[in-house]
Amino acid sequence: MDMHGAAPKACSDNKWRHPCEGKVKLNSDVAFHAESGESHAGAVARDHRGQVIFSLSKRLVRCSTVEEAEASALMARLRSLSDLYRGPIIVETDCMAVANCLQPGVANLSACYHVIVDTRRELENFSEAQIMHINWNQNILAHHLAARARCKADMLMVEGLPEDLDAVLAADVLVG
Repeated sequence: MDMHGAAPKACSDNKWRHPCEGKVKLNSDVAFHAESGESHAGAVARDHRGQVIFSLSKRLVRCSTVEEAEASALMARLRSLSDLYRGPIIVETDCMAVANCLQPGVANLSACYHVIVDTRRELENFSEAQIMHINWNQNILAHHLAARARCKADMLMVEGLPEDLDAVLAADVLVG
C-alpha cells in the first residue's frame, strides 16, 4: 500500500518510467556481501522529465541481511532527498520485503525493525509518499551507483550524475 492505502505494485516494464509531473521518483539499491556484511548504496532521484535531482554512491555500515542494507540505504537516501525536496515522491526498490514493510497499516515484524521505523519517519518529511516494488532491471541506474561505491570514493552530486554513468542513464528510460 502507498501512504494512502493502495497496495504496492510491481511494474512489468523493463525500464525506468517517468513519474507524473510534480512528483519526484527515488530509486535506491545496494550491493551486499553476505559473508562480510559489507554494503554499498546507490540512489538517484529524478523528476517528471527524467532530470537527475541528485545521485549518490556510498559505503554503508556493516549490515546483517540484505533487507537491513536495503532499508538502511533507503532511509539515508530519503534523508538526503528531504534536504533538497519535500513534495510528493515515489520510492522504488527492488527489495519486496522492504517495500512491504514500509506500507502503512502493515505490522513491522522485520528483523531490521528499527531501520524500518526510522525509514517510515523519513517518509513523513514528504507531502505524499508512494512505495513501489519494481524489477531489478527498472532500478539499473541505482544498481550501477551501488556497484560504483564498491570501487570508488563516496559521492553525492546535486543535479548530476558521474560521467561514467551517462550511457546507463540514457539507456535506462522507457520512452512513451
